[in-house]
Order: sequence, then C-alpha cells, then structure tokens
Amino acid sequence: MIENIKKYLDFEKFLDGKQKRDSFGMIELKGDEFIDGAVPVIDRILNPGDRTIDMILEHCETHYSNPRPSLVATLKQEWNRDWCEISRYNGKTYYRIKK
Repeated sequence: MIENIKKYLDFEKFLDGKQKRDSFGMIELKGDEFIDGAVPVIDRILNPGDRTIDMILEHCETHYSNPRPSLVATLKQEWNRDWCEISRYNGKTYYRIKK
C-alpha cells in the first residue's frame, strides 16, 4: 500500500514539474470533478507533487476500514518521515514525496 502511494506521489511530482506556475507561483490542478456540470474543480498547489489525502485515496487502494483517518495517521508516523513531507496551506493538508 505504501509503495503504491510513493509511486503515485512520485509520478504526480514529475507531472507537476512540467506545469507552468501562475503569477502567484501556484500550479493549477484540474480535477475530474465538475461543479454544476460545467466548471472543472481546480486546486492550486504550491509545491510540485502536493496532494491532499482525498486525492491520494482517489488513486490508491488501502486495506483500512476507515481509509481517510487511518491513512492520515499512517503518513504522520515517524517511520514515514524519511520519504513523506507534510505541509499545510490554503486551509488544507498536503502530502508529497521527498526527493
């Protein structure tokens, strides 16, 4: 499970590295979801590879019965600090792979 999350975050960091930043230095992520069926959901991230827990769960399977709080707790554990960076901005918590 953790290896799949690492691969996902590494790939997303690679893709974000190819994106242009806006005038505020943010990278725009266009989601698959649409608001009112017309406007795509756009999230602005500060660092390439930043993803919310919901984005991670959308792409990676877990074995947890309560995936969201369990994965948050797992990623915050000391043994994941060598590869997982956690930052908070825009009122959200973001996770990215260290490189």
